[in-house]
Amino acid sequence: MERISYKDIYNKEIFKGFSNEDFGYYLAGLFEGDGHIWVSSKYDENYEKRNPVFCITLHKNNDYIAESLQKRIGYGWIRNKVSQNAIVFTISNEKGYLILLQLLRGKLKTPKINKVNQLIEWLNDNRGYRLDLFSYNLKKACKDLDNFWLCGFTDADGCFYIRVSKLHNKSRIAFRFSIDQRMHDPMTGESYKYIMDSVANKFNTKNNFIKRKHGTYFRLEATNKESLQNILEYFEKYPLKTIKFLDFLDWKEGILLYESRCRINDNLIKSLKKIKLRMNSLRKIL
Repeated sequence: MERISYKDIYNKEIFKGFSNEDFGYYLAGLFEGDGHIWVSSKYDENYEKRNPVFCITLHKNNDYIAESLQKRIGYGWIRNKVSQNAIVFTISNEKGYLILLQLLRGKLKTPKINKVNQLIEWLNDNRGYRLDLFSYNLKKACKDLDNFWLCGFTDADGCFYIRVSKLHNKSRIAFRFSIDQRMHDPMTGESYKYIMDSVANKFNTKNNFIKRKHGTYFRLEATNKESLQNILEYFEKYPLKTIKFLDFLDWKEGILLYESRCRINDNLIKSLKKIKLRMNSLRKIL
């Protein structure tokens, strides 16, 4: 039987039934994972004229997410970055900023809150508003993860894996969930440790460190049974919205199949390899 397309399941009504509170948490997580705000320097002679730019970058296969964000917020436009297989949802007008700020207030958990406060300062300086800056207690904010924030953050930076291998003629099977995130904010130098430790605690796992071209990153990895169960329970309650939802379903199918068998055998290995071949970058059917 052919697998149902994620687009067919949701028919592009991705945020149908979402309250503004739920949508705000999801948007905050997605922005803090793969978003950016550009604001001209106060020393720029065109500071007043150059509108800030809010953007979220998505893989091209998640075009329906960008369309859904645009529809729900009521403002914004979508730019294709063909060479990077990406699309960018962008807001660069005053009314759009105000809706964003209303949705995001009280929900941010990383140093990117500084860029949002720059946007507020720009509105106050150049458009006559008297908006309060976002309060800055990330340690407290990071404790609250029973909402859609982590769903959005995972849609931006999370991955699900199944590993099937052999060592000394013995088959090995492992299920892994991971999130990679920079260690420090490039603007302020502040650490992402609070939020990454909070996510690790929620899933009963820990953070490691990896070296990349642009520096050292946190890598949260979960592989033990209790962690995997916590992850399954969270994403059952707060379903992913990008095509990673399909990876989660395949990953879950693999875990349940593995747990239903008394021992590892050729049929189990064959089934898990088949599931693995339709996940992540190998996925053909969307």
